[in-house]
Amino acid sequence: MIYALIDILLYNFTPYHSFLFLLNINNKTCIHLLAIGLFLDFLVINTYGFITLFLLLNFLLKKIVLKVNMPNILIYYFYNLFILLVFFLLSNFLFGAIDIMVLGKAIILNSIFILLSYKISPPYIKLIG
Repeated sequence: MIYALIDILLYNFTPYHSFLFLLNINNKTCIHLLAIGLFLDFLVINTYGFITLFLLLNFLLKKIVLKVNMPNILIYYFYNLFILLVFFLLSNFLFGAIDIMVLGKAIILNSIFILLSYKISPPYIKLIG
């Protein structure tokens, strides 16, 4: 939930687009993701269910279909970057135009936080495979 708070502050008070709440979905339960999604959807961003639906679909995809195991930082980074890009492209397609400059800034900012967040991620994620 701390990622959601930092995300709200960065998104509302800076010109940068951050999607840090997406880092929080790797090790959370379905109920926790539902709470985060509903909080962001209806109280903060007003996207009327888009974030909740995206988080639940990502949870189901990861847990049931893909069964992603993240043993090292590269898999962790690329998986989270892929989720970020899919979320960014879908949200901009549905709610506005896709801007290359905003996409570049979002990738840079979120890449930094993805690489920093592996420190507080579960201990099975290692620097070297």
